[in-house]
Amino acid sequence: MKKIFAALIVATVAVTSLSSQPLAFEKGDKVLTFTVGVPYVSTYNPVFPPVIAGFELGIVDGILDKGAVGIGGYAGFQSFTNFSNILVGVRGCFHYTFVKNLDTYAGISIGWRIGIEEEGYTAWSGFSNGEFIGARYYFTSSFGVIAELGYGISWLTGGIAFRF
Repeated sequence: MKKIFAALIVATVAVTSLSSQPLAFEKGDKVLTFTVGVPYVSTYNPVFPPVIAGFELGIVDGILDKGAVGIGGYAGFQSFTNFSNILVGVRGCFHYTFVKNLDTYAGISIGWRIGIEEEGYTAWSGFSNGEFIGARYYFTSSFGVIAELGYGISWLTGGIAFRF
């Protein structure tokens, strides 16, 4: 009986300490990201890899105890032999902290995609939307690395994140 009681105390302390860990992303957090992506397979040869800059602001936290919502904007660029691709938009993310310093999230994006031919004129433009999942791991309170998988200007990106 004493062993069961001791095990319950240890389990309670462990769960309490896990739940009291700070959120990896919360209301008021501002995150600036810079990533480089893997180009989509195309008949055109990639000249410049996809590069993306993004910003996100935490607007709500405390969802399901460790969850938070953020909104932000992004801009991406990629160049092929005959044209360049530009994507600008907004996105919303649901974040959940499973492990200290690891910000995991999923989200949706909407934006505008522009294709520019090598002669310099706009060949096409139009609405773009996508879904993604990602993670940021923070080495310090303000610096980390990021990886995302999903639809956008690249299917897989990785880079750095600055939280302030």
